[in-house]
Amino acid sequence: MLLMIKEARAAYGLTQKELSEMTEIPLRTIENWESGKRIPRPWVTKMVHSYLNQFPKNHLGIITRTRGVYDVQQIKEALLPLTAKYDIQKMILFGSYANGDRPRLAI
Repeated sequence: MLLMIKEARAAYGLTQKELSEMTEIPLRTIENWESGKRIPRPWVTKMVHSYLNQFPKNHLGIITRTRGVYDVQQIKEALLPLTAKYDIQKMILFGSYANGDRPRLAI
């Protein structure tokens, strides 16, 4: 059971500190779980997994309002309902992508 939190954290590309900040679980508690000094109760493990599952992820890790980058396929999937409803010829991305804070992606 103790590896489940570590595996979930790794699958989302999070550090222990980032998981602590996101879930408001003390960093020392997460460290203790992952080192085997303490074992989280099953409901806690389920809660952490449930919390993380609400966020999309890709090969770069978790995607939240402040962290992560959507890959081209995720952008296409998110925009597909719009392209099916409207005759869209061109799309322009704004925010981090437009500001150069994220790698440029050709769609």
